[in-house]
Amino acid sequence: MKTKTYLLLSALFTTMLVIPQTSAQSCDCEGETGERWTYVKNRAVRTGGCVGLNATVGKDALIAASAKVCGSAVVTGDTRIFGECTVTGNSTMEGGSCYGNARIDGDAKVIGNQVRIFEQAHISGNTRLEGTVKVKGQQQLTRGTYKEGTIDGQLAQNLNN
Repeated sequence: MKTKTYLLLSALFTTMLVIPQTSAQSCDCEGETGERWTYVKNRAVRTGGCVGLNATVGKDALIAASAKVCGSAVVTGDTRIFGECTVTGNSTMEGGSCYGNARIDGDAKVIGNQVRIFEQAHISGNTRLEGTVKVKGQQQLTRGTYKEGTIDGQLAQNLNN
């Protein structure tokens, strides 16, 4: 009887050591409820940015602490979201990087690991970014497909091609 009790207590104690007891931290994601994203870096669990309850983030994506993925946005692949970048609406990021105070919303699509959106750039509408394109400055894109080059919106121009 003592052996069975000892084995049962040992198994219970070992299970408690192996299974982390955590609860999700809630956050504000553009006016909706979200939870802090967690990811593993260098074998350590890190707390990332805010992810809305209706947003989808893949296991390989990285959402930094001050970044947000809200609405019905979908972030997959080797996507990196840093700084104060916000991805929201029905937008999709399948790779690429967003950082600074950039914003991606509407039905915008970002496809490919070489796409960069940064500074105060705003990608919205049905804009599609792919290939090696970089969008920076105060650039606003509301439609069209962009595949290469640097689109620098220092003059806050609005390209609608």
